[in-house]
Amino acid sequence: MQDVRKELNFCVKTKIKVVGVIENMNPLFVPFMHLDFFDRKTGEARTAETHRLLESFDPPMRAIFDEADASVSVFHASNQSSPKSMAAKFKVPYLGALPLDPALLEACESGKSIVHEFKQAPAFAPLKRLVATLLTILEANKPRIPAQDIQVDPHPREYPDGS
Repeated sequence: MQDVRKELNFCVKTKIKVVGVIENMNPLFVPFMHLDFFDRKTGEARTAETHRLLESFDPPMRAIFDEADASVSVFHASNQSSPKSMAAKFKVPYLGALPLDPALLEACESGKSIVHEFKQAPAFAPLKRLVATLLTILEANKPRIPAQDIQVDPHPREYPDGS
């Protein structure tokens, strides 16, 4: 967060408008049944025992664990040092959080669209909300340039991939 604070200070000093602050990689979402469990006192693995216990539950209860994600705050911050409070201090909007989600990482690394391939991913809904919010903000702040003042480059650049 120190880097973000420095950037916000820079923007204040240079009078650059900041659209908002997005909290990244917090919380962490993991499918509940993918968690490993350990004894807090001894460090002994308890995952197999925990899964056996969960499997003994009646089907409706078991379905909850099969379909649920566990969430944990990766970067615990007090209210005074949270991204939300930092945004308030700099008088910029806090736009929300994008969770640390293994499915989002997989989508990025494989070149797949999270929108089309990972709709059930925990990061899908927050990402969709953030994009909608950013598009609304950008549309509301779009410069109004009369059509006759828009100049089109008669020799557009060609990129190596041919686009």
